[in-house]
Amino acid sequence: MNDKNCSKSDSRNPGPFEQLNPFKARLFLMFGGLIGAHRLYLRQFPEAFIFFSTCGVFLLGPIFSSLFFHQIQASGVLYDSFFLNSEIRRINYELEKEVSNEEPENSTEKYKNAKPMRLLSRIVGFSFTQFVLSTLYGTWLGLVAWTACCISLGLDTNGLISIAALSIAVTSGIYLIGNCEGQSRDLLYIWLTTCSSIFLLRRVLDYPLMKVLIPAAAMGTVIGNRTAKKRKRANRFTWKHYAFWSSLFAMLVCVIIAGATRNILDTKVTASHPGQASFTSTVGSLLWDRIHNQANVYQFFADNPNIEYRTMTKTKTEQSRTKLPLSLNPLSWWQFDLAGLVPDWVAHITVFVIDVLRAETFEYEKKLKAQPLQWAAWRYYLRIVFGTNARASDKLLLERCAKWKIERKKAKDQDNDKNYEMMSIEKACQTLQR
Repeated sequence: MNDKNCSKSDSRNPGPFEQLNPFKARLFLMFGGLIGAHRLYLRQFPEAFIFFSTCGVFLLGPIFSSLFFHQIQASGVLYDSFFLNSEIRRINYELEKEVSNEEPENSTEKYKNAKPMRLLSRIVGFSFTQFVLSTLYGTWLGLVAWTACCISLGLDTNGLISIAALSIAVTSGIYLIGNCEGQSRDLLYIWLTTCSSIFLLRRVLDYPLMKVLIPAAAMGTVIGNRTAKKRKRANRFTWKHYAFWSSLFAMLVCVIIAGATRNILDTKVTASHPGQASFTSTVGSLLWDRIHNQANVYQFFADNPNIEYRTMTKTKTEQSRTKLPLSLNPLSWWQFDLAGLVPDWVAHITVFVIDVLRAETFEYEKKLKAQPLQWAAWRYYLRIVFGTNARASDKLLLERCAKWKIERKKAKDQDNDKNYEMMSIEKACQTLQR
C-alpha cells in the first residue's frame, strides 16, 4: 500500500531527483509558450490555461507581472522569457522542502508580533495587482461567453440563460486566478456573488454589458478573497482539470466561429444598377477576393451600385417588428430557434466590412478623399446617431443629413458651433458625400 501511495504521489509531483530542468522549460516556452506549454511542464495548470485562453497575452499580465513578480504567477510570454529560470529555482526549492518534510523556519515559535503563529500561517497574501488581474480575466471570459451566446445562439442578454452563462464564465475567471500561486478560493461563494450581481445590474437595473461584467467580477473577487486558503501541492489541479477547461474554452471558440460564419461571412450581398443585371456574392467570398484577387472586388462595387443584404437570420429589431402575439400561436412558447436571431451589432459588423470594401473601390476610382476605414467609420457613426437600420442605404443617410442641416439652420442655439456632437455629425455628413 505504501508503495502504491508513493507511486501516485510521484506521478503527480516530481520527486527530489526529478527536479524541473530550465532547458526543457525554455524549449516548451519557445515552441508552446502561447498556449502555456511551459506552465504545464511546471505543473501550474491554472496558469497554463490562462495562457491558453488568452494566447499567451493575459491582457495586461506582462506589465503588471514585471512590477510584482512574487505576487502573481499568471504572467505573459514576454515576461516568462526573462524570469523563467528564477521561477524554476523557486519551485525546485519548494519541492525539496516538501519531499524532505522540512519544518518551516521559526516553527518552534508560538507567537509573532503578539499573534499566534498557527493563525499567521493561514493568512494568504493578496495584492491590488491580483485584484485588477482577477477582475480583468473574469471580464474577459464573460465577454467570450457573451459573444458566443449572442452571435451563435441569439440569446437575449436579459434572459436567465444568458445571465447564468455570464455568471459561470466570470466565476471561472475569478476562480482560476484565485487558485494560482498555491492558493484556493471557494467556488460557491464566488458564483453566488457574480450571479446575483449580474442579475441585479442587468435584469433589474438594465445596465449596459460593460457596466455589468466589471462590477460583478470585482465583487466576486472581493468575496472570493474572503475564502482564500493555502493549497498544498498534493491537492492542486491535474492534467484532467486542464483538459476539461481547455475543451470548454475551445467549444466556446468553435461556437463563435460557427456563428460568425453563419451570420457574417455567409451573408449574401447583391450589387445592382437600375436596368442592368445584378451580381450576388457573400461577405466571405469578397474578403477572399480582397486578399487574393482585389480586381474582382473593384469590379463588384464599380460605379457605386445599390447594395442589398440577404441573411439566413433576422436581427432583433426586425424580429420585434414581425413578432406575433402569443395567443395567435399557442405552441410558440416552446418553439425556439437557437440560431434564428442575432443582435443588431452583428449586422453592423457585416455592413462595416462591406463599407470598407466599397470605400476601397471608391479610392481606386479616385472618387474618395478620405481613407476607406475612416469613411466606413463615419458612415457607421451616422447610422447610430440617426437611429437607422444597419443596412440603411447611402441615399437614406444623405437624406437624413440634409434634413438635419435644415433643422440646424432653423435652430437659434448659439452654442451649436461649440457642440462637439454637432461638429461630429457635420464632419460625418461631409465625409459621406465624398
